[in-house]
Amino acid sequence: RRSTYCTTAHSKFLRDICDDPDALAAIETDPDGGALPARDQAVYRFARAVATDASAVTQAQIDGLRQWLDAAELPPLPA
Repeated sequence: RRSTYCTTAHSKFLRDICDDPDALAAIETDPDGGALPARDQAVYRFARAVATDASAVTQAQIDGLRQWLDAAELPPLPA
């Protein structure tokens, strides 16, 4: 399920705080994140999984995120 409020809030964040109009345009083109660069796709997929059902996030999803981000960029995650 998509939340209009969340989509709007995160779009505003990308536009106003991150100053990343390319990412915003990519998400507008493909709301599933397929038009984003590979690293951003990994973060986008993980964030979507957490927002959908954080209790269902798998170790494989966590490991997939770790392939793209170093320890300083990662949020606190279970081992």
